[in-house]
Amino acid sequence: MKLDRYVAEFRATLDRTDPRASLSARLRPLLPRIHERINAGSPYSAVLDDLEGAGLVVKHRMLESALYRWRKAQATPAVTSPAPVLHQPTTTKALPSPETQAVTGRPDRIETPADLRKIRDMKIDLDALRREGEASRKLKREQHAPHTNNPQQNQE
Repeated sequence: MKLDRYVAEFRATLDRTDPRASLSARLRPLLPRIHERINAGSPYSAVLDDLEGAGLVVKHRMLESALYRWRKAQATPAVTSPAPVLHQPTTTKALPSPETQAVTGRPDRIETPADLRKIRDMKIDLDALRREGEASRKLKREQHAPHTNNPQQNQE
């Protein structure tokens, strides 16, 4: 019978765990299979019945919480040691000179509370910001405008 297969599968996995371990620790190795069953459409009540048949009495809320934590851990891979990140500029666009920059005091990246304080204390020249925006829009228009040098095409 199919239900007995799940109970036997849970029992086999539970037999490999320490019976003195906490309920969460005993439930943890079962979570990948429980996740598959829930995603396949099995109701939580059926999974809880199978767990009880295997000798592990778990409340519905505890199972939901354990699955949530397990899914969250699967979505974000565990970082064992922070690797140094090398950031190289991807654009070769020249930065405007400091006297024409619209925003001065802007940090490159936000990594510390001090960077946030720098943002709060930035000096913003609205006129220079407007000029930067106009220049960038003009550049975009020039890049995306169709190049029609043939006057016969313009007449048609």
